[in-house]
Amino acid sequence: EIYHAPLDDSADINLARWGHPLVLAQPGQLVSGRLETLSAPLGPILFAHQDRYGTPAIESAIEAGFAAAREAEALLA
Repeated sequence: EIYHAPLDDSADINLARWGHPLVLAQPGQLVSGRLETLSAPLGPILFAHQDRYGTPAIESAIEAGFAAAREAEALLA
């Protein structure tokens, strides 16, 4: 049994050795400038992920995607 469910009732089993890391905002983190430094383009590598802003939310992920798109446009100009 896995989590009290018989194995013959399972369609599949997904295992992850490493979980997803999650940025947890700490006092001063959003105004310190560290996130901007850490998420700045690294040559041709751009970062478009919710962790870019230190707030795990879909809105952060969407804005990070738009920011990376703007950076890509500037890189290709």
